[in-house]
Amino acid sequence: MGQAPRASGERQRARGKPRPSWGARIPALETLQRALPAVAAAPPLTQRDVALLLQWTAPGKLLGSPPSVPCLRREDVLAVSSGDREQGMAALEDLLSTAISAAREVELSAPPEGAQPIAFFLDLPGHPEWTCGVRVGGRLELAIGGLLARASG
Repeated sequence: MGQAPRASGERQRARGKPRPSWGARIPALETLQRALPAVAAAPPLTQRDVALLLQWTAPGKLLGSPPSVPCLRREDVLAVSSGDREQGMAALEDLLSTAISAAREVELSAPPEGAQPIAFFLDLPGHPEWTCGVRVGGRLELAIGGLLARASG
């Protein structure tokens, strides 16, 4: 009878590959962690921050590269998950244009009941799907990490 399948780490050791060791890196990580400000001391997130975070995390530099102003590469958008492609792209461009010039603070929150995430299907290797907005009551709003980014106040 054959042997039971081995766990990934066991397979690597069996092939003679070294197992990563974090032991030596822990003191450096602890030093770095102590140097970071407390979360409560971090400045509030602004609409501009959200636009720049979306630019930084967009697949294939879809919104350009920082520090340039985020600009959608329309030719790389194949389709939008809900609604018209042109209208979806125009709505995203309007939101980014407003957000990049705004210093208003935002609150991140779960989308309300009935909100619909809007995904952009891209003409990039692997044809990724990128969700950067949520339709709330017929209006597109920016979202990052699945959280709605609404101006506070």
